[in-house]
Amino acid sequence: MKVKVTGFEWFIPKFTTSAAFCEYLTALSGKLYEEHVFAVARKDDYWVGVILTDKLAKAYCQKQKNGDKFTVTARQLDEGTNIVDFNFFIFREDTGRGLYQYYHNSCRPNSFHHFFAQRFEVFKAEQSRQAQSGSAIAEYAPNTGLATKKNASLRYTTIVKLESIGNLIDQMSRIKSFDFECTTLHAVEEDFRPVADYAKRVSHHVSFHKNKFADEVKGVVRTIVSKTNYFKKGKIIGVDPSGREVAYSLMENPESISEADYDNWIMTVNLDSTHLVESVQNSKIIANLLALADEPRVKALLRIHART
Repeated sequence: MKVKVTGFEWFIPKFTTSAAFCEYLTALSGKLYEEHVFAVARKDDYWVGVILTDKLAKAYCQKQKNGDKFTVTARQLDEGTNIVDFNFFIFREDTGRGLYQYYHNSCRPNSFHHFFAQRFEVFKAEQSRQAQSGSAIAEYAPNTGLATKKNASLRYTTIVKLESIGNLIDQMSRIKSFDFECTTLHAVEEDFRPVADYAKRVSHHVSFHKNKFADEVKGVVRTIVSKTNYFKKGKIIGVDPSGREVAYSLMENPESISEADYDNWIMTVNLDSTHLVESVQNSKIIANLLALADEPRVKALLRIHART
């Protein structure tokens, strides 16, 4: 099994800052949220963190080989223990971009985003309550009065390669919107075409009806992004079968920035709740992610500002 590392973007509303939200998360490190525990801390030029997910199973099956034969037996976990998935990440507050590590059956990138988007809603509500009560200016968020704006939520995308988006589109129940740039400049309306002579780039935004032509829309968007000879980059926002929003930024870079052997990575995990933040900061996996972020191709990706 492989551990994969992918890129992501967080779009923080203007009523606050990335640093303010991450400081808020640091204060919550170690608290249990259903089956999840997380920790966030600053290290060098990044915010670093982990999200741990408890598995409910108290037993597992083990296969024992003996030549060309085998046996399968059940094993019970020790009392007070359970299997846990680990997902580490790093995040640049100045650009809104980061790296996220995951593997099969662990917390997928979109679930990771959704979890912290929920934390952001609580963060926003706490700031609003403090503002309405006339208390002192909130510790974590400047300009708190703007927190009630319609779009004042954490938005996010997972960065994927153009060639992989077709399968992701197939997994959506519908597409909400599609933003894209092409390598050729061409405007739909005749009156706008002269502008292309002077434009640095031309971007397009298309939104779709909620309950109409879902399959047709998916097919058309799939066709457009498959034409990589003129399609440059874009962003697709859709809805998965469970009704949760999913978002992908499309770029000419690998979906998996890096892959490693799961067995090698898991043997480096060593976390202690008595000093959880420090053990995350000193984690070997965090060190691996920071080293990866310093590679020229990845550094260039992470230093591009996330755009709305």
